[in-house]
Amino acid sequence: MGFLRRWRERRERGRARARLLAERRRHARTHQDGSRRIYLYDPIEDDSELVDVLRRADELAEERLRVDEGRTPDEFGYGYHFDRKKQDILLRKFEIVWFTDEEMNPEIIFD
Repeated sequence: MGFLRRWRERRERGRARARLLAERRRHARTHQDGSRRIYLYDPIEDDSELVDVLRRADELAEERLRVDEGRTPDEFGYGYHFDRKKQDILLRKFEIVWFTDEEMNPEIIFD
């Protein structure tokens, strides 16, 4: 019985996350990178109240990747690991749900 309950809770959390992602994608703005490719980013990045929190999460993610995992920004795939680490920090430490560029743009392959 416990397994079924846990499974239903995980399924519901997944559905809630999917609903939140859909809502954020509806309100997302586009960002153009150096290659003139246009992609969506999470609208919470525009929230003036969260600027310091997002900056701190960036710093913590960089530090953890460098110290704990020995990763450097020039490595292939660093962006993926950085985004996952930042997402984890924002959720666990600041209780903020943040979606990566990869999640906001499933049709684009990021490094």
